[in-house]
Amino acid sequence: MEMIIQDMHSIITEDEYPIKRIDNHIDDYDIKQKVVQKHLKSGVHAYRHSASSTSASRRPTAATESRVYGRTGRHGVPHPAKVRTGGEDAYTVVSGVNGTLTAVLDGVGGWASVGVDSGLYSKALAHQIEVEFLSWDRNTSIASAASSAASSPRSNSSSSSSLDCEARPLLEILERAYAHVSARGLEGSCTVCMSMLLPTGQLHTLNLGDSGLRVVREGTIAFATTEQQHSFNYPLQLGSTSVDIPADALYHIIDVLPGDTIITASDGVWDNLWDAEFLGLVRDSVCAKKSFSAGLDELARSVVEAAHRRGADKGYYSPFAHNAKNAGMSNLRGGKLDDTTAVVLRVCKRAGIM
Repeated sequence: MEMIIQDMHSIITEDEYPIKRIDNHIDDYDIKQKVVQKHLKSGVHAYRHSASSTSASRRPTAATESRVYGRTGRHGVPHPAKVRTGGEDAYTVVSGVNGTLTAVLDGVGGWASVGVDSGLYSKALAHQIEVEFLSWDRNTSIASAASSAASSPRSNSSSSSSLDCEARPLLEILERAYAHVSARGLEGSCTVCMSMLLPTGQLHTLNLGDSGLRVVREGTIAFATTEQQHSFNYPLQLGSTSVDIPADALYHIIDVLPGDTIITASDGVWDNLWDAEFLGLVRDSVCAKKSFSAGLDELARSVVEAAHRRGADKGYYSPFAHNAKNAGMSNLRGGKLDDTTAVVLRVCKRAGIM
């Protein structure tokens, strides 16, 4: 469908767009294209970023098995037109013995055109992710897992009581949560971005769609997830009529350091904030606080409010407008007003660790 767009606020929004594409996606989807897409993504679903596989020479000690923990902050603002329902974004932040999990889910608002509030879907999936994480946490021991991974670095087996170097706990959690919500017959769909900080200093990330995560270290972006789109403004999503599945998500395992700041956010942030402005907000937050782990709710709020202001600016050349231009929509301008959610996780050194 061709459109001549004069400004961002006249464009059909992402929340209005995908529902029609979902219907077409089911009726007319080319199976060969799906196979090609899966092959293109194979091999990058999981990899170790800036770190080699665990080996016997790097066998964890009692000290390194629990050397970091996470402090968190969060904030969200719905689109002005969705204040009554609270918007379609959802998030969860939960800590256990074996780590801290964060997740941001962005419900596809186009479902409203058929009388469905996709915010109910995203919130239900977020809740079930929390339930499945707590179940995983009760049945997993990172301490024994570290030793297991060290002694068998190439093992493909998994255990309910350990986490080997090939394990993808976020994928397991999401698959279980998605199966539970699907069995309930809920209508709707959403994108998903998740992270899990382990006490060993590993960060697991999973992203499906166009929400995303950044790891900020010493004022620079040390790692960023990659958004997944079927086509411009049509992200991969989980839902009642989507052909996408949790295994389509991109999965990464990276090593993080005390002082790293991890921000997971819906596309309401990344569509409206360039990296330089985003990094400035993180830097200002760090400089303004005597305690490096304090003020995380304030940081989340500042990121969300800045993105929301940019989204309402019709004269602003936003990242979304830039991406639209690259997709052939050369007349696009302005921010993209949307539900906007950010969860902040700061890596902290556990007391007594050298």
